[in-house]
Amino acid sequence: DRRYSLELFQTGQLSRKHTVTTLPPTVDAFVDVIEQAIAEGATQVFVQTVNRMQGETYNQANAAVSKVAANIDPAKKVTIRVMDSRTVFAGQGLMVAETLRRLVKQHDANIVRRQMDSLSSKIHTFVLPKSPLLALERSQKRGEKAVGWTQAFVANTIGVHPVLCIRDDSSYRAAKVMGFQKA
Repeated sequence: DRRYSLELFQTGQLSRKHTVTTLPPTVDAFVDVIEQAIAEGATQVFVQTVNRMQGETYNQANAAVSKVAANIDPAKKVTIRVMDSRTVFAGQGLMVAETLRRLVKQHDANIVRRQMDSLSSKIHTFVLPKSPLLALERSQKRGEKAVGWTQAFVANTIGVHPVLCIRDDSSYRAAKVMGFQKA
């Protein structure tokens, strides 16, 4: 429920003092899921990942697909594809939901894969970090250098909040808004 999410966010439980770190699934974790799908009869396997520029998930998935493909009996005629969603968070969820909707409607996995490759470049995911300093810290861990410490410190001090947009394997500041609630 949206109201619950907003209340949780406003409690401060998700504040900067709670450092959030994520790790990509391991190659073996991907292998297990893919092999299970094949054992259950899947002949077309899609692995959709978050934006490849946001971490190692895409690379781990590709390594797993190579590992599984090397051991598949050619008579099974299984196709496995890794798809970069080119987005994160809600954009990733949208990609999954739309892929499933199209697979149910279309039934041709190759057509759906091409359609989703095209659609993925059109999805815009907007992120509103509560703290410009936290946003800077996380972006620097990914090697992004669009904003410096001075800019983030000034923004944090005067209450300017960046609205970030993640689209097509890149991210940029879409807006700067005074006050978190307004943003």
